[in-house]
Amino acid sequence: MRKRRNRLLFLLDANACNARQQIAELNELERIGRSGLIDLEYTETTWDEARRNSERRQAKVDRRLFVGLNGDTELEAPWRESIARVVFPEGVLADDQRRDVEALLTAKLAGAFFVTRDGASKTQPGGILGHKVELAALGIEVLTFQEAVQRARTAA
Repeated sequence: MRKRRNRLLFLLDANACNARQQIAELNELERIGRSGLIDLEYTETTWDEARRNSERRQAKVDRRLFVGLNGDTELEAPWRESIARVVFPEGVLADDQRRDVEALLTAKLAGAFFVTRDGASKTQPGGILGHKVELAALGIEVLTFQEAVQRARTAA
């Protein structure tokens, strides 16, 4: 993974907002981020999604920056298609699926780790984490909350 300002970049999925500070792994990841050892941000799509439905979430998310795509369709289009085929082999059928593809594309182009729990539950088998190996083959490293903490600690 590429380092920014000599720090590893971790991009958070919307499900990593941790507005109530009840997820120990995310509390630790945020602590490491505050210490200046890593950069902890959102993608533009996950930032927008994480801000929805709650003033508490909005306030928490608004404290973070986001990374967006630059609109270079010649560069982005082939990667977008490859990511979509991996995560949604039956096609991108909904806006939330399009957002997932955009978030993963952003992580790819930014050289960042993508931190999520998408696919780590019984109600959401597969998801992004269910395609972790295939995404790694595309150069996108997807991490669970616990894996993100472990990786961030190596930056310390």
